[in-house]
Amino acid sequence: MSEQQWTDVTRDEIYTEISGALTEAGDKSELFLSRLCLLLIEELGSPQRARQAIANATLEAAQS
Repeated sequence: MSEQQWTDVTRDEIYTEISGALTEAGDKSELFLSRLCLLLIEELGSPQRARQAIANATLEAAQS
């Protein structure tokens, strides 16, 4: 079975699902986001790639 490709529609669907989950999480939304990030970053396959992604996100946030 092949994986579905990203489209504008699938991005919107995932965005809507995340938004709903955040609403449902309520005051635990930070915990939800942290857990979601950890689960997704594990998909990178290595702690080094995870650390690089965190460093990149930190740098981008500081430049905003």
